[in-house]
Amino acid sequence: MSNPDIIVIGAGLSGLCTALTLAQQNKHVFLIEQLDRFGGLCGQHDVNGHSYTIACNDFGNGMINSLKRLGVKTQFEKKKSRVFYEGETIDTPIDFMFLLKLMKSPQQFAALLKGIWQFRRTSPPLVTISDFTNAYLKPGRIKDIVEIPAYLMGTSPADFNLKYLAYETEYKYGYNNPGVPVGGPNQLVSDLVAACWDHGVTLLKNTKVTEVKEKGAHIEVTMNTAQKVSTISAAKVIDTRPHSKAYPPDTKQGMMLCQLRLLTKNHTFDSRYHTYLHYPKDGGNAMDRLDKGQWCAQFPFHFFPNPTSDNKYTAINVFFYQPRGITHLDEAKQQQLLDYILACIDKMLPKLSDSIVEHHFFDAQSFFDEFHQWPQVMPFIWHGNKPSNQTGSQHIFRGGHTAYPPGDHAGAAVLSAEIVSNLVMKETP
Repeated sequence: MSNPDIIVIGAGLSGLCTALTLAQQNKHVFLIEQLDRFGGLCGQHDVNGHSYTIACNDFGNGMINSLKRLGVKTQFEKKKSRVFYEGETIDTPIDFMFLLKLMKSPQQFAALLKGIWQFRRTSPPLVTISDFTNAYLKPGRIKDIVEIPAYLMGTSPADFNLKYLAYETEYKYGYNNPGVPVGGPNQLVSDLVAACWDHGVTLLKNTKVTEVKEKGAHIEVTMNTAQKVSTISAAKVIDTRPHSKAYPPDTKQGMMLCQLRLLTKNHTFDSRYHTYLHYPKDGGNAMDRLDKGQWCAQFPFHFFPNPTSDNKYTAINVFFYQPRGITHLDEAKQQQLLDYILACIDKMLPKLSDSIVEHHFFDAQSFFDEFHQWPQVMPFIWHGNKPSNQTGSQHIFRGGHTAYPPGDHAGAAVLSAEIVSNLVMKETP
């Protein structure tokens, strides 16, 4: 095995895009993945012959455009999301109808506009979304709707930094109008892997990197497989694994997601929609309680059907957050959660629950056991700058969604690939 020019560690979306970008610059690239599959949190997991999404499922325009520039063949289709709140529905992308619905609460809508106009000049500055809502809004409908982004990122409103709303335009992520890959996340990963192969990337799976060590002008990387331990060297190494050591040791982490996987028979979904979100009254308070490690009677959750070629069965992912510190669900808690979720779904999409023929929970501990990482949207709740793509070494770089740029989603991971690849190419002869 000849040594490559560049080694990329971790074959999630960031690692795949990094390897592909550098290979297109005529670099010999090794891409090393410890799991038995490529894609990281992007992909699908087969259960009893039916395919459920692992985590990532819809993607912003910024990432879609990046993939197009790389020549990745995946097609995306635009779909709406629908929020169900106290008997009313709100569709995204946000449009004029959304504003009209907010105007049904005229005093609080006026307070919201005032807050948007004034908050940047507030002293001391408002940092989190709860700082904003507590300063300008009374408890109720508009406050609840404004706090929904905290749910989407897996934090309490008190931990959701307002800067995350600005990142959407600053980094052109385009999540206000996302797309879903035709054929599902597995198709996206397959297309990325195929593009890497086509450009000469050497892809290694079931291979764990145990040491990265500078040795003169090169980096030695020690790899473990079931059969042997081996060492290879390269001029540059890009590590896209979670960078926990780049954050202070006491950094708070995001809440854990749990999945309820449902299988339906002979149910037809509205093809215009991808995600359905149940957000109860005082949903922000529910997220606060979950963050404190407490279950609550009513909590937000969202779900979506997975793409399928089966005309009879459809697999559905339901996502919700487990209380901080709880990673496993016993049977009694599972039944209680199932009863609540199905009762809510009955109001959201009547007749859907009648079509369910199979269900099972996939809690945070099960997810970790299967994929070797915890199911967190935001791994590190950190109000400072993201760890730099540069490590202080001329030869070792950071990539992935826990490094720069901020965003903590697939779009940030892919943009990180573009940024770190450019840095490497500037320093590579």
